[in-house]
Amino acid sequence: MPNTETIQDYDEIFTDDKLDIKSNVIDFAHLIEQDTHKTNQTSKVYSISAEFGIGKTFFCDKLLQVLAKDKVKVGKLNIWEMDFYDNPLIPILAELNKLYSSKGKNLPCKIIDVISNLGEKASSTVVEAAAYAGYNCAVNKIKQISGYPDIVNLIEGADVWNICKENQTSNTIYDDYTDYRNALDELKDLLKKWAFKQKDKPIVIIIDELDRCKPDYAIKTLEILKHIFDIPGFVFVLAIDEEQLKNSVQTLFGTINYEGYKRKFINNSFKLPEPNKLAFTEYLYEKSGINEYIEQIQKDKRELVFAVSIRNVYFCSHSYSDYGNRNKQEIAQEFNQQQTSEKIIIRYFASYSDFFNFSLRKMEQVFDRLTLFVKQISLGKEIFSPDLAVFLICLHEGDIKIFDRVRKIQNCSKSIWEELFETAISSVAYQIYKDEAFSKFKKINRKIAPEVIPVAAYSYLMQQGNGYRIIQDNVDRFYISSPDVWLFQHDAINTYDVLNNGDWDREKFKENYCKHIDFITHFE
Repeated sequence: MPNTETIQDYDEIFTDDKLDIKSNVIDFAHLIEQDTHKTNQTSKVYSISAEFGIGKTFFCDKLLQVLAKDKVKVGKLNIWEMDFYDNPLIPILAELNKLYSSKGKNLPCKIIDVISNLGEKASSTVVEAAAYAGYNCAVNKIKQISGYPDIVNLIEGADVWNICKENQTSNTIYDDYTDYRNALDELKDLLKKWAFKQKDKPIVIIIDELDRCKPDYAIKTLEILKHIFDIPGFVFVLAIDEEQLKNSVQTLFGTINYEGYKRKFINNSFKLPEPNKLAFTEYLYEKSGINEYIEQIQKDKRELVFAVSIRNVYFCSHSYSDYGNRNKQEIAQEFNQQQTSEKIIIRYFASYSDFFNFSLRKMEQVFDRLTLFVKQISLGKEIFSPDLAVFLICLHEGDIKIFDRVRKIQNCSKSIWEELFETAISSVAYQIYKDEAFSKFKKINRKIAPEVIPVAAYSYLMQQGNGYRIIQDNVDRFYISSPDVWLFQHDAINTYDVLNNGDWDREKFKENYCKHIDFITHFE
């Protein structure tokens, strides 16, 4: 490709790049673009290797767009959607034909006809032989019944072996093989000429979801790429979960050297880098549809989001010497920009996922449950607290024993995370995890979820006491020990009046959330 191309030339392709894969996709594309037609070489097969659910399809879609922008002939197919075909050759040839066909010309399909005829012959032979085998079985049964010699004489003597010989003589087998060989040579000759005409660009086919196919179908696909499309100038990119493919191989062949077997078919494997948990959470949020339910909650004015009162900051800042400090006001304004349900969910879900060492696949499963939870709240006309929802759901998935413990906590003298994990190391957690507790329980990553500005820093009333600073995360408001402190903090923040109802019951509110979580955890 031209040397003048830069990474900026692909900006439009990556406007939705939540996984931060732009540079990897572009580098990968430019690498395989060098695999052009060279005499006495074969096709190249690459794999994009990653666990299910961390962006292989997204990577392949972007790769397709980059290659197309570079004027490379490229196609993509989801082979899993095509595995109802007995032979994966058909969908692969169909995708190639889309790229080849011009002026009414198509790729020769005799190879498909030959394979189909072979299959039909084999099937008809089996059916006919099975039928006669059934007759022979009937004869044996009838022989056991006296008085029916005529029936026995009528059908006895059907020879299954003769049936097979009549259908599959040496001549017909040789003829079938010759037809197959000729059809294959015709196809490969045309593909070689096509690839040669492309000169400085390869022909690329991206095959997604191979690891989701039936084991025999996945292996058959690899064999077809190896034995039929081993043509210089062709590049195949396979999106796979290595573990799933390994299971498919071992299902068919038992315990073998998987790495050695894989190398027979795949030239190079590219392990897709895991996106950071914050970027991946943003991706999950966008694709989940959760925002639809949150918008309905906001429309009904049932959203409980804590935002610092700017007026309170301006007139009652941290100390009398700071009276009217505009810098503090700017800090509060910046803080409030982060206090939306969307941003609270994203940053805390990411930080809790980091805390509990959730894999990306686990993150996707847990976020699905969070979406179901929000849907319940939306339909049930309940108040929605993103802080409490994310905290409880991640806690339930991260450690059910600690979840059961926190369910019983009503009052804390410190931040709930300190109460649960920092002091728990020497007591509850240590009894559960022993020495692993010290490595298992780390502090929340404050680079992902910065400490919440304590209300005390902006409350005149709170200042008159002892400068009480319990709030580190918004969720602490649901667990602090003193109802008075809760009320003071309520006065110092903007809750959009959702708590003004006189029958507000904090403990009942938390327990209802736990019951919803009990329900949704039955979904898999």
